[in-house]
Amino acid sequence: METPEQDVVESSLNTSPTGHHHACGHCTSLLISPSEEDRKRRATVWRNDFQRDMEAVHEAADAGCPFFAWLREHIARSSSPIERLLQVKMKFILNSSRENLADVYRCDLVVRMTDGQRHYLLPMPSLDVESDEGETATEPAVFRTIEDSESGIGQIRRRLAWCLECHKDECRQETEVRPLRFISVGTGDMNSVHITKLSSTGTDPYVALSYCWGSEQFVKTTSLNLSHHEDMIKITSLPKTIQDAIFVTRKLGIGLLWVDSLCIVQDDTESLAKEVQHMADYYANSVLTISAARAKSCHDGFLSRNDEQGTNMLTPFYFPVHFGEKRDVAKYLKLVPPTQQEDLPIDARGWTFQESIMATRLATFGERRIWWSCMARGANQTRSVGHNVLRTEIFDYRRDMHVGSPQWRQEYELRRLTLWARLLNDYTSRVLFVPQDRLPAIAGIARMAASFFNNPEKPALPLYVAGLWNTKELPLQLLWVPRKERALHSSYIAPSWSWASYTGQVSWNWPNYATFPAQSYSGIDRELTDPRDPDIQEVSVSLCNDVAPYGAIIAGFLRLNCITFDPSQLTRGPRRHLELLFDADGNKSASLDAVDWTYWDEYGGLLCIHVSNYEGDYPRGLILAPNEDGTYRRVGVFFNWRSDQPSRELEHRKQEITII
Repeated sequence: METPEQDVVESSLNTSPTGHHHACGHCTSLLISPSEEDRKRRATVWRNDFQRDMEAVHEAADAGCPFFAWLREHIARSSSPIERLLQVKMKFILNSSRENLADVYRCDLVVRMTDGQRHYLLPMPSLDVESDEGETATEPAVFRTIEDSESGIGQIRRRLAWCLECHKDECRQETEVRPLRFISVGTGDMNSVHITKLSSTGTDPYVALSYCWGSEQFVKTTSLNLSHHEDMIKITSLPKTIQDAIFVTRKLGIGLLWVDSLCIVQDDTESLAKEVQHMADYYANSVLTISAARAKSCHDGFLSRNDEQGTNMLTPFYFPVHFGEKRDVAKYLKLVPPTQQEDLPIDARGWTFQESIMATRLATFGERRIWWSCMARGANQTRSVGHNVLRTEIFDYRRDMHVGSPQWRQEYELRRLTLWARLLNDYTSRVLFVPQDRLPAIAGIARMAASFFNNPEKPALPLYVAGLWNTKELPLQLLWVPRKERALHSSYIAPSWSWASYTGQVSWNWPNYATFPAQSYSGIDRELTDPRDPDIQEVSVSLCNDVAPYGAIIAGFLRLNCITFDPSQLTRGPRRHLELLFDADGNKSASLDAVDWTYWDEYGGLLCIHVSNYEGDYPRGLILAPNEDGTYRRVGVFFNWRSDQPSRELEHRKQEITII
């Protein structure tokens, strides 16, 4: 007897594949059917084992079965000779986003080759479970990839409707900040659109576009053409990516579209600065954000064209599935083989980072497929790499803040710091055409994160200073290290102690007590301070624009009392354990033995300051160079791999230092 759950499962699977999809006797013989034990325990992972000899693999591949042809190709790449691999043992591992069978979104394939005595495990890519055109609008579809075709837009519409109806608590917008202007895609003249100005208290749903401008976007709204754009814009005059966004918005039945280049007056400096501060809110408050991920510029477009379908689409595999006892109607899972990990142009751009992170609902258009994600738990599984993992962690953190559990209160300082560092590690790996955008392009995320770091006991202090948070963890945040060589620039971006001053990827090298729960240490009640830790006296930045407190700055300084030492006191020799990492060298570090001593001549004498020193851990700190006015600037970081050595061999002084 079939259970109601099995009915839900069956409705989420495809019926027999239509004529233009491949399903031969070879691949349909691989029946995927979770064991009775897996079904009863409501597992999130189910395993099925199959065995074929190589003769059967060759026979199926020669007969034109795309799955076995794909499998044979991967076997041929193995280092073991094919003629010795007589048996192929396959394990299909179905992954579900939650504890029911209906949410299967990925199939991991494990292939083990054997000649009877020896076994060879072959690395195999995972197969995505893709939604099919005929799939019904049930919840399971929300967790699967979508074929990149016009039929996929219909699936986005169904997923959007499902999310709006069923995720009202998880996917509610936390901000009421809306754009001032929109593109009205309308229902009148289908060949034109126009810019419309609406009340900030309006509630009409709108779609937001996240995309790469490219080197130049020639069509944009300025004070000179604003009135003309409010009257009419011919769609054919717009870049292809914006044309595609208008097409999708209309197909979704939504009347408003927000695109930064057209909805923000680009030559109004003060208005532009204010709008940039709220851009993350605009994406968060949209009913859907379209990510034109495959487009390198605004001129490329992101929808697959008819002439691309034959060459650009992946051949799907259809495998029969039985989750219940009923056997009279065959159901299929549509599995799509990856070609390569997609390196999407949008993931390399700095401005688009906060757009994808902050979006409440996101439809990402890749080369061959579409990904859906929203704020609901588990709904980011289909592309669980990079920023989607961070999206999930941010959403979880915000939920935990509202719940305020004792465990969360105990760990929130650790979580907020590591989460911010991970955000910056991803963000700083991206490209910005204008170096001065390094702080503005993440201002929206910073505004959101301010609630994580807010200190009600010291409301008068500037909370956000040049990309760092003015909390008791500020000294630790100074310990950023370069990961990639920086791009050269001559303009001022940020003070030398800020990660924003380094135009390349950075990460953090923190002491153990900053990266593991405090309970791991004997001094549970110990503050994150140490006699050697610097005492921040004052930190200040001067903003480019007062309406943009999270945006660009023109100056900044950090004044602190700290323990210092002169690294030149350490004579070179085999027992030296001080390692120096100069910002100018990117991610290359050197021990004191190997360091180029011309640095001392170039900078006129270096000074090291302790930032952290903890029993059982290695001291670390900043390398400073003097300026003519008596201040210092950061030029690198140091690590001492022998915690006892500086105290024995170096003369330490406590002094007040100002770093700019």
